[in-house]
Amino acid sequence: MNRQTTEKLKVTLVKSIHGQLESIQASVRGLGLRRRHQTVTVAGTPENRGMIKAAVHLLKVEDASQMVSDGLRPSGTAERSEA
Repeated sequence: MNRQTTEKLKVTLVKSIHGQLESIQASVRGLGLRRRHQTVTVAGTPENRGMIKAAVHLLKVEDASQMVSDGLRPSGTAERSEA
């Protein structure tokens, strides 16, 4: 299955992984999240969706590809005006 996936997911760790099962901690780390309130953008592959499903109670998930196609900027990327 060589399907080009253009769907992107914006994943934010909102709760700590402390005290969670090792498999859940590994899923969160596999998504590239290390600390609370950190946000990463990942491809919407079945592998990543499985890791998200394992830790959904700790994460906030948004559709980042929708934000880009609508012309909206992700938070934290606003243009600065030189004053």
